[in-house]
Amino acid sequence: MMYLPFTHPLATTTDFVVQRQLQITYDDDCPACYRQLHESQADLPDEALQCFPCIFQDDFALITEGHILDPVLEEQCNDIGLVRAVCYSIFSSPGMQHVADTYTAESAEQLVSLLTQTAIKASRMTYLAGDIHSPGHRIPDWFTVVDSAYRSPGLGSGAQALTLPRTP
Repeated sequence: MMYLPFTHPLATTTDFVVQRQLQITYDDDCPACYRQLHESQADLPDEALQCFPCIFQDDFALITEGHILDPVLEEQCNDIGLVRAVCYSIFSSPGMQHVADTYTAESAEQLVSLLTQTAIKASRMTYLAGDIHSPGHRIPDWFTVVDSAYRSPGLGSGAQALTLPRTP
C-alpha cells in the first residue's frame, strides 16, 4: 500500500520565503521578539549581529555598536535590545504562514528544497486521487490515498487509508 506522504495544508505549497531574522531580548520581563535587519545593514554577516546591541521597531532592527546610523531611521526606532541569535525563518507564500526556523541560510535552503519536493509529490498524488471519478480514468491497483476527511482540522492524527477499487 502507498500512502499520501504529507497531508498538512502545506502539502501542496511550493512557494516558500526565507527571511533572516534577529532574536532580540529587551526588558527583563518581556519575551524575545523577532525582527528583520534593516536593508541598510543587510550585508552584515551573522557573526557581526549576534550578541550586539540594537534598536528596533515593529518592522526592522538596526545594530548600533560600531555603526553610524541614519538619524531618520534611528528616530523611528523606540526600543533598545540585544540580539541573542540570528535565525532563518521559512514562511509559506502566499499568506506568510510560519513554517520553521533554522540557524543557517544553507539549512533553510535545504529545508525549502525538501518541502518543495514533498509538496510536488503530494500535489501529484492529490491530482490523481481527485481524478478518480472522471469517465475512462484508470487508477493503478497499487494506488492508495489518505481519506480526505483526515485533512480536515481537528480529526485526530491517525491517517485512514482508502484503497481504491480496481476499475474494469
